[in-house]
Amino acid sequence: MFPILQKLKKGLFLISGLLISVILNFLWILNDGVDINNEFLFAIINSKAFILNWIPYFMLGIIYANYYEELKLIMIKYKSFLVIVIFILFLDILISIDLNVLYTSTNISNLIYIPFFLVFLNYFHDFVTRDNICNRIFTFLGNYSMGVYLTHPLIIKVLRFIGLTQSINSSNMFVFTLILTIALSVLLTFLISLLPYGSYIVPIPQKQKMKILKTNIDNQKVK
Repeated sequence: MFPILQKLKKGLFLISGLLISVILNFLWILNDGVDINNEFLFAIINSKAFILNWIPYFMLGIIYANYYEELKLIMIKYKSFLVIVIFILFLDILISIDLNVLYTSTNISNLIYIPFFLVFLNYFHDFVTRDNICNRIFTFLGNYSMGVYLTHPLIIKVLRFIGLTQSINSSNMFVFTLILTIALSVLLTFLISLLPYGSYIVPIPQKQKMKILKTNIDNQKVK
């Protein structure tokens, strides 16, 4: 599926794909999984990593990549308004989250939170680029983000199997588990990328393309 999604370009088909994926995700989460007699299929389909839990965010990422320049200019033009909305949503998260219960990925509210969190990350990126070290760290993690998503379920299963994190789902272990999982996922993604056609398994952005996009945005700012 991922090699096919990577080929999608600008146009009505791409926008329609995002809208359809949002509807599918909404209905899937609302339905709270599917009951299947086959134990193996039941585990896959009802896993938090199942594609229908995440398909709208894949589509959002594809749209962001294809409409990067246009979206960046919108975020610059309406920065004051978007910052206010982000601040309100951030307060809403702080008020609604129960510290004794982890906020899961299968939450309908993510359809609102995540797009604005993406906007926040853009503003945060503009801030950290002032520091060369921070810029390199976050750029590196950003390039491997798709690979982290694809490999982290496997990493978590391995951590549970070897008993390295006995309470991997507990709130007090969240930060440690997060850092360890990301680090191991990045390492696994890097190793997979060394394989022939590894980029089709774990897509990693091409540096030259990112430089061209950044140059175009900077030119637009000057105009």
